[in-house]
Amino acid sequence: MVALLAVMFVGFIIKLIRHRLRFMRMREQGLPMPPYNPILGHLGLAAKITKTLPSDVHGHYLAAEIKRLYPDLPPIFYLDIWPTGPPLIVITSAEGSYRIIQEPKHKDILGFLRPLIGKHGLVTMEGHEWKYWRSIFNPGFNANHLSTLVPGIVENTLVLCDILRERATSKSMFSLFEMMSKLTMDMSCLATLGTQLNAQRSGCELVSAFRSQANWIPQPNEMNPFKKFNPLRHLVYRYNRWRMDRFVSCELDKRFEDHRNNGAFVGDNKRSKPVVNLALETYLSERPKAASSEMDPTFKQFALSQMKLFLFAGYDTTASAMVYAIHLLSINPNVLKKLVCELDEVLGLDAKQTASRISQQPQLLNRLPYTSAVIKEALRLYPPVSNTRIAGPGFQLRSEEGTAFETDGFMLWGVHQAVHRSPDYWPSPDSFMPERWLVGPEHSLYPHKDAWRPFERGPRNCIGQELALLEVKIVLAMVLRNFEFKDAYAEYGRVNGRTGPVEVQGDRAYQVLLGSSKPNNGYPCRVTLILGYLADFKGSRVAVLVNATSITLASILPLLSLPFHSQWPILAAVIAPFLKVFGGGSHATAFLTLVRLHQQPKGSRVSLYYIMGALSVMVQTSSSILTPLLVREFHLFPPLRNDLADIAVSKSLLGEKKGYSCDKQEKASRSTVFRRRLHQYAGHSLSSLNRNLFLMIAALSISAVSKATLPLFTTYIQYRDGFTPSQAQSLWRLRSIMSIGIFGHFFPLVVWLLTSRISVKPDVITLYAARISIILMGVGALLIGLAESATELLPVLAVSTLGVATDLSLLAFSAHLFPTNVAGRIIMAIASLESAGSLLGIGVLYPIYQWSLDQPSLAGGAPYYICAASTFEEMTSRMVSSIYLNRRFRILGIVLVCVAIVYFFFLGDLNAYYLRSSPSGNNNSRDDPQVAAVVASVRDSDTKWLSQHFPDWDVKVYVTDDEPARLKIPKNKGREAMVYLTYMIDHYDDYRDDAVIIFLHADRQQWHNDDENHDGVSMLQRLKTAHIVKEGYVNLRCHRFPGCTPGLDLSKKPTGNDSESVTVASFFYSSATLFPNSTPPSRIAVGCCAQFGVTAGTIRANPKERYEELRKWLLETPLSDYLSGRVMEYTWHMLLGKPAVHCPEPQQCYCEVYGRCDLKCDNGDCGVYKYPFGVGYSFLNKIKDFFDM
Repeated sequence: MVALLAVMFVGFIIKLIRHRLRFMRMREQGLPMPPYNPILGHLGLAAKITKTLPSDVHGHYLAAEIKRLYPDLPPIFYLDIWPTGPPLIVITSAEGSYRIIQEPKHKDILGFLRPLIGKHGLVTMEGHEWKYWRSIFNPGFNANHLSTLVPGIVENTLVLCDILRERATSKSMFSLFEMMSKLTMDMSCLATLGTQLNAQRSGCELVSAFRSQANWIPQPNEMNPFKKFNPLRHLVYRYNRWRMDRFVSCELDKRFEDHRNNGAFVGDNKRSKPVVNLALETYLSERPKAASSEMDPTFKQFALSQMKLFLFAGYDTTASAMVYAIHLLSINPNVLKKLVCELDEVLGLDAKQTASRISQQPQLLNRLPYTSAVIKEALRLYPPVSNTRIAGPGFQLRSEEGTAFETDGFMLWGVHQAVHRSPDYWPSPDSFMPERWLVGPEHSLYPHKDAWRPFERGPRNCIGQELALLEVKIVLAMVLRNFEFKDAYAEYGRVNGRTGPVEVQGDRAYQVLLGSSKPNNGYPCRVTLILGYLADFKGSRVAVLVNATSITLASILPLLSLPFHSQWPILAAVIAPFLKVFGGGSHATAFLTLVRLHQQPKGSRVSLYYIMGALSVMVQTSSSILTPLLVREFHLFPPLRNDLADIAVSKSLLGEKKGYSCDKQEKASRSTVFRRRLHQYAGHSLSSLNRNLFLMIAALSISAVSKATLPLFTTYIQYRDGFTPSQAQSLWRLRSIMSIGIFGHFFPLVVWLLTSRISVKPDVITLYAARISIILMGVGALLIGLAESATELLPVLAVSTLGVATDLSLLAFSAHLFPTNVAGRIIMAIASLESAGSLLGIGVLYPIYQWSLDQPSLAGGAPYYICAASTFEEMTSRMVSSIYLNRRFRILGIVLVCVAIVYFFFLGDLNAYYLRSSPSGNNNSRDDPQVAAVVASVRDSDTKWLSQHFPDWDVKVYVTDDEPARLKIPKNKGREAMVYLTYMIDHYDDYRDDAVIIFLHADRQQWHNDDENHDGVSMLQRLKTAHIVKEGYVNLRCHRFPGCTPGLDLSKKPTGNDSESVTVASFFYSSATLFPNSTPPSRIAVGCCAQFGVTAGTIRANPKERYEELRKWLLETPLSDYLSGRVMEYTWHMLLGKPAVHCPEPQQCYCEVYGRCDLKCDNGDCGVYKYPFGVGYSFLNKIKDFFDM
């Protein structure tokens, strides 16, 4: 025995010497390699590098570290780690990696993979055998077939979402890779075998066997001989292989038996077939006789290996890709924001509908280029595999510089991790930049064609790469908008007591090799449920629903009062505090400022009441944003809020003097800039201010005591997050400091500066404006804290809604409710009662508080203040600080509030707003409303005169005989009628009610224009749009002929062929449409010729469907273009609210419509209008028919 060992030792020494001499000879020949030791080779270098890296790090980091130590080393070099591993040619270039892909796998890698997949996997096959079996399985992985697997993938991902939601609720640390690997095993088994493992929810023998087998396989570069040569390894291999083969073989037998007995696969359909079914179909189509006998043992043996290969590859590497994509997004919030925006755009804002949309429309996944770029970039930074080959006969490896490498006996190691992070191919190689996958070839970031190799390249690339990318994309789309991930490596290290290096180049999530590349320690993390507008709240989140729904309803309350001129919101503002005795936040700073403002003369600076409301929304939002930046785990319970701070501010404003007469105090106030500003701010009577401030101190003291909830806060925070009492007290102090700083100092300072520097006209804000302000503030609050609609707790919602109405309404309506100086006292009394009610609720219901922590459905009413208010503020703060989708809505809410401020500073009351926004296109007063002009034209007409002379009008020109025209009509029929109806339909809701719309013919000079010179400009410049607003409809022709004299007689059937008779006949023919549910009038009369002014409100007096019905009649009637247009000419005034005979006296008409009240008329002739033929009024009846044509 001793002699045998001696012989073996001598043989080893001889082999070692020959090996080292070979490397020394290659070094002398100038072949590239790191510094070489004649005895240890490169083992000493490997050991030196290993000491600086974590003990479990993946071997491919070794090549990258060598390149960092020796930057002049070329991309291809030798590395001697024998006898712990084979001699290596390390390849870190894209070109070198591409050159070796056709060579056979190295025997060490085959030995590494065979315990997992057997001897006949595609990865271990070569030549014709590989080509044949690849063709058998290709149909299962083409793009068309993969789309049929999407519903199954989505179904499994929904299970993952449920598990993540449970983890978020429990707030426990867990391994994300463990979770994702169970998901991918479910996905892979469903796609490959058509079997639902349910590995995510229950144990699975297949998963257990795979993991055990992978953990027993030693790494190829394992240097520990006890691990590498463990005698138990092969026994474990056999046992695990038997477990895996038994499961997969059973599924194969089921599929084959189904096909043999039924001629098809039971449960199969054309839309979704597992890979094994397609493979069996392909195989049996080539061997029809095999379908009626037992399964071919050769096929079964090969199929077993392929199924295990597909399961192993999909289970491990895809899970790793998912974890690293989520990891990189969690530490790159800007990238996450862009990805979420893309998901919003393609899949819709409602994250809960993502699963159904993807299942029903898998093609939507092809419209996510940024998501695909994120996945590719994650695979670049963390490639799942490397490439190892052995040189075949005649193979020659040359570097780009022309160096020829001796390859006999060497493992060719293409290190994808080094290629993927090489600055030769990737600008900023260590940076996470998905944009590099979205640029063109001309861009410097454009990827090198052979430098991205996570699935290898060439004919032997990964057969399942498209399936893997599809699975990762679906998971990201369904998870990232609902959950926020944060690694827990620091906590994991403390719990497990890990020592030594824990990072690779600053990365805690480095890769390890356990069967395949995996994240270190399975990526320990915690997950948080994103509480957004469409999130699925459970448990304690019911409180959030109650509060959010209250905000929604409270925003609607003032809106409902607008059309009724009702004062009931004022009553709600007074009563609400008494109903809200057990809940609500404090607006003490706002109340304080209101008291100060009430010292102003009546009507002065009233706008600041509304500004206070707007600023309160903005500042509270700011506190929710700033606090999370200072505390890692936070809770925004309102302890002292701003109350004690207000007391301090009040004392500072009181000064050292009190009790002086009004005149002396005012004289003293002018002695300094501070006093002058205080005088501006407080009003004319500082003694009155002093008295009110003393009242405020008393009232705010009660409020402060009621809000000093340190015991409640510390109890809650300890219960919820497991804080120690000292940590909870520290957090409470921080919250108090934030409240004092923001609400007690910043907020009053802003108001003070505004009141001292900005001049506001008195009496410019109406009750309408107040209501609009409330709507804006309500929308702002709604967008900051909106959740999904509540479906329960209706009584609680009613009380809570009134409470929110207090916060939104009391500030704005107080100026109208309390116009005297006593208002401050009343307001503070109400605030004190509210605070006292809160104090009472806390004292009486404190025992219920402990119960409400476990029964949050009681949130609202009594426990609302104790539980729900804090929960809502916490969740709101997380929304505005963490969710990028909702940040857009938060910004929109703040913009709306800013609009409210601008509105009251610069636009005055509601009428002033209309006055400023409405252009005046004629010589009327500034009270005239907005004006639009609708013109029926043809290509030969010149309509530029309207825009030139009336630039402020909204002119719409329809060219009826020009199909490419910008404004379209369905058909050129009915003359101007088709244009008018089309405009009324298309712009039905575009204008406010008092907007004036003038319907005109195209030419400036027209015989029927009611002007001495038939000039449209002169006629329209005189037009009194205010009269149109008053009447609703005005015909632009005051002259009675034609149209009013004699009009149309519908009392009897027409008998002649003249124009009037034909028109009357047309009315009878179309009476069912023109006079629905009524009989035609006996006589119709109106001035010609279909030019009139009307308000938008008058148009909307008819339903939109009425105009659509008339246009449909116009399109379908057999009446000629002339007759159908003439019928509508005699119909417009009736349609728009006037009687059938609408012929005002000419003198009155000219006065009211055109302002020409000095005219004297004789028998209907006012001397304004003359026919272009020079004939007088007495001859008109004789030529009536001529003008009608």
